[in-house]
Amino acid sequence: MLILLSPSKTMSLSPAHPRALNQLLERGELSTQPAEMSVRSQAIIATLLRHVGEDEGRSIDPIRALMGVSERLARGVHQGLLSWRQEGAQTAILSYTGDVFKGLNPTEWSEGEWARAHAQLRVLSGLYGVLTPLAQISSYRLEMGLSCQGELARGLSQALKAPSSAEKVSLAQLWRPLITQRIQADKATLTSGWALNLSSQEYSQAVDFHALKLSVCAPRFLDLGPKGDYKIVSRYAKRARGLMARYALSVEASTPQDLAGFNLEGYQLAEAESRVEEGALTFKRDALPSP
Repeated sequence: MLILLSPSKTMSLSPAHPRALNQLLERGELSTQPAEMSVRSQAIIATLLRHVGEDEGRSIDPIRALMGVSERLARGVHQGLLSWRQEGAQTAILSYTGDVFKGLNPTEWSEGEWARAHAQLRVLSGLYGVLTPLAQISSYRLEMGLSCQGELARGLSQALKAPSSAEKVSLAQLWRPLITQRIQADKATLTSGWALNLSSQEYSQAVDFHALKLSVCAPRFLDLGPKGDYKIVSRYAKRARGLMARYALSVEASTPQDLAGFNLEGYQLAEAESRVEEGALTFKRDALPSP
């Protein structure tokens, strides 16, 4: 089962390798590697810098307009563009620090989970396209939903070798052919035709699941609200997606039936609202776990 995640906006600048991973690396059973599409990443960075400029005083407003971020974040984005290096030194899966990755908790993985993650887990990225867990990256902030037009759209189309006649396009649209092609290669190694899609809607748009002929399982995670109704609470749902990815690795899941027993941090399968064989899984939780 292929497992797909979105990245988080927050990243660690110097993530350390946990003991289990170091042992696998020392024995040569796993190895780190450059991000596969980093040449495209470099072209994206160069295109963005041409658009916003390298002078900080003149670059902040264009970045704020393009990305919809505060002045403080825009300054960080600009510094990140200037300092980005194609030869990344951070291990991808350990670099992200958002709620999904807190639930995923790769620092506590067993050697078996690391091996399965290397084979099955992929992180979709607005800068890198598709990342394997041990890909070496540089810190960045670039969302897949970034919308661009005019000269920037044309420049990014050229950077990704994705010709587009549209005046306004998103990164997801430009990445879609390359990402789909890359995942097609992963599909050939799977023992089942299922993908566990735990990425957000924004990032899911960068994958053509129909062309891949993959069956998709995209679980929902609902929490009980004060009015007695169940709702998706963003921060809890993000953590739950990370927990589910970890669970899938731990039980060596290959079909949705293998995921039905997921019960971490109080979630339980809502059988009446799920169609397990079709990959439509809904999990509900009545109360938050005790601290």
